[in-house]
Amino acid sequence: MYTVKDVAELTHLTSRQVYDRLTALSHVLNGTLRTGSRGAKLLSDEGFAVFRRLIDLEDAGHSRESAITIIQGDLESIEQNRAEPIRNDGEGEGNLIAILRERVASQEATILEQREQIRFLRGQVEHLTPLALPKPRKSFLSRFFKPLVIASKTQ
Repeated sequence: MYTVKDVAELTHLTSRQVYDRLTALSHVLNGTLRTGSRGAKLLSDEGFAVFRRLIDLEDAGHSRESAITIIQGDLESIEQNRAEPIRNDGEGEGNLIAILRERVASQEATILEQREQIRFLRGQVEHLTPLALPKPRKSFLSRFFKPLVIASKTQ
């Protein structure tokens, strides 16, 4: 996303000139011009391409209004040339379902392998943990004092 400052630097125009052109192009930009945080105008890559085309047409000697008309014609012809792919309803779905089933089966196998690996690793942790921990030490004071033994009197 390009800010007005970025567009001004890239096209060697002032911010005011960029704003004027964006205002003139606002009905052509159709969603490529957005308002960001703090009211900043943000232009997407497609919007910047349209803006650049306007600058090029103006440099070629067209007025701003005629350049916008040319751009609108270009955009309409591009949209008309876009043809949606023809798809028969039954063809793609069967293949797609088969592919999805294969992926689900492979993921289930992977999950089973991972569970086996988890069981093995947990067993290893339980087996090796006592070996890794140090033996409990006697306390410092036990060196100087003998444990108190209470003798029970039996009669």
